[in-house]
Amino acid sequence: MQRFHVSATGHSLNYLPQYVAQDLGFFADAGLTVTSEVPDPWMQVLKDIDCGRAAAALGGIWVPTMFYEKVRNYRAFCQMSARCPLVLMSRQPVAGFDWHQLDGRLVLVTGTGGSGSYVLLSGLAHRAGLNRARIRFVRDLDYDMLLDLFLGGLGDYMLVDLPTSRRLVTEGSAHIALDLAQSGGPVPWSVYYAPAEALDETPELYARFLVALQRGLDWIHANPLSDLTDTVGRLWPDHASDEVIGWLEHFRASGMWNRTVEVDPDAFDVWQEMLARADLVERPLAYDEIVNAKPETTSTRFETNTA
Repeated sequence: MQRFHVSATGHSLNYLPQYVAQDLGFFADAGLTVTSEVPDPWMQVLKDIDCGRAAAALGGIWVPTMFYEKVRNYRAFCQMSARCPLVLMSRQPVAGFDWHQLDGRLVLVTGTGGSGSYVLLSGLAHRAGLNRARIRFVRDLDYDMLLDLFLGGLGDYMLVDLPTSRRLVTEGSAHIALDLAQSGGPVPWSVYYAPAEALDETPELYARFLVALQRGLDWIHANPLSDLTDTVGRLWPDHASDEVIGWLEHFRASGMWNRTVEVDPDAFDVWQEMLARADLVERPLAYDEIVNAKPETTSTRFETNTA
């Protein structure tokens, strides 16, 4: 068995395909012992893959986009999440969300996990015809701090995770304005990436990981998620398993996971335009500049030991 360590930017519901592949033995079938951890701060993932402590980072593709030809070249070799898992909450009930409702409003977007949430929200507003400069943002504070401030009266809207959105609705503290998993459109939200030279030096290692992850993805699309009660109970012990399974079913129905683990080219191009418009990069990058599309690491025809 060969070790494959993943340094992830979070422990997230939308990372389910990896957890399934681990628990159901798909990685083991490929001869891999896959481990993962979430470092604090999350930027440590870069040090982990730079020094070889981790084989891959799991997080936003905006990081390798910004680092390209500036600091170090990383390449995304596999897509995990195809939608943003966040929900825009409003202080007042919203009957039929329209992006122009954000005109002049104060929107709280945490900076804890990076810039992706702000880039997507402002990018979607722009595509709907609203100048992002018309939206007032607070986006530099810790998530828990912003949530406390929102509940205390700051802001008109806040972007939160799915479990928090459900809790706020149950408590009567806020209202769902827009579920980005349902209505935000395709985006390569979470990808696996590694230093370009690591992918070139050990392509077979990454190919085996990819094939096993694809099996996890296939399983999710073909089976009742209620079969994952034990997995869910272990991963999210602070929540009732049936509640978590309901959240996962919501994500599956919303298109969170594509049928293939390959990075979606069309969604990639849209995301690159948003990143450039937000000034994170000088220009939208081409797909083959930061996505590893070599046959040996994108083919799903590698054999695994399923005996």
